[in-house]
Amino acid sequence: MILLVGCFVCFCMTFYSKTRKKDLGFSLPPGSAYEPYREIMHGWADEVEKMDHEDVEILSYDGLTLRGKFYEYAPDADIELMFPGYRGSAKRDLCGGVQRCFALGRSALVVDQRGCGRSDGHIITFGVREYKDCLSWVNYLTELFGGSRRIILTGISMGASTVLNASCQELPDNVIGVIADCGFASPKEIIQKVIRDMKLPPKLLYPFIRLSGMLYGGFDIESICKVASEGVLALLPESISTINEINRGSISEFVLRLKKIFINAKGRIVISLFSTNLQRIQQLIDIAV
Repeated sequence: MILLVGCFVCFCMTFYSKTRKKDLGFSLPPGSAYEPYREIMHGWADEVEKMDHEDVEILSYDGLTLRGKFYEYAPDADIELMFPGYRGSAKRDLCGGVQRCFALGRSALVVDQRGCGRSDGHIITFGVREYKDCLSWVNYLTELFGGSRRIILTGISMGASTVLNASCQELPDNVIGVIADCGFASPKEIIQKVIRDMKLPPKLLYPFIRLSGMLYGGFDIESICKVASEGVLALLPESISTINEINRGSISEFVLRLKKIFINAKGRIVISLFSTNLQRIQQLIDIAV
C-alpha cells in the first residue's frame, strides 16, 4: 500500500496534468531567468493573438483531440510545425515564433501537446506518445495540402525531443528539416537532474517515478529511447574546438563541404549548433532546401 501511494504521488507530480481552461491566459514561470524577457514575451503573445489564424484540431491515434492554430503567410509558403515544452503551451513557449516564421516567409502551425494548453488529455509522457502526435500532425498537413507544402518540424525543450523522435520515423518527402531547441536526450537523465535540483536523491526516487508511469499511465518512460536506437549515427563535436586545434578552413569552404554531405546523404542529417547563432541556422536551412 505504501508503495502504491508513493508511486501515485510521483505520478501526479511528474506526469499528471489537471483540467485546463480552454481560453488560457499568458503566464510565465517564476524565476529570474524569465524576468528580463517578461515584457517582450507578453508583447509577442498579444501580437500573435491579434493575427489572422485558423483554429484547427485533429484526433490522436488514441482518441484525444489535439488543438492548434494555423497562421498562413502565403498560400504556397513552407510551414513550420511547432511544439512547446513540458507543461507548456503554444501561446507561452512559442510566442515570437510566428513572427519569426513570417519574417522568413513561412507559415506556422503552433500546437498544444497532449495534456497541455488547449489540447485534451491528462498524461504527459515525455515523448513516448507525443512523437506519435507529431506524426499525426504531419499527416494532417500533408493530406490538407496534398504534399505540395514543405514542412519543417520545430520544437523547444520537450517539444524538441518530440520532433527529433518523430524524425526517426518514416516521414513524407515534403518534411525537409527539424529545428530542435534544447531538447533532452533521455527522459531518465532530465528527470534525475530535476530531482537533484530539488535536493532529493535521484537514484532512489527515479525507479518509483518510472514505475508510476507504468502503473497509472500505462507507459514505460524509457521506451522512448528505443525509438531512435537503430539506424542513427550521432556525431557530437566538442564546443568551438576547445580541446583540439584544427584548421577548419574558411566559411565558404565549410559550406561547400556541407553541400556535398547533403547531396550524398542517403538518410536524414542531424546538425547541432548554438541556438543563438540564427545566421548559421538559416544558412543550414538554405543548404538543405
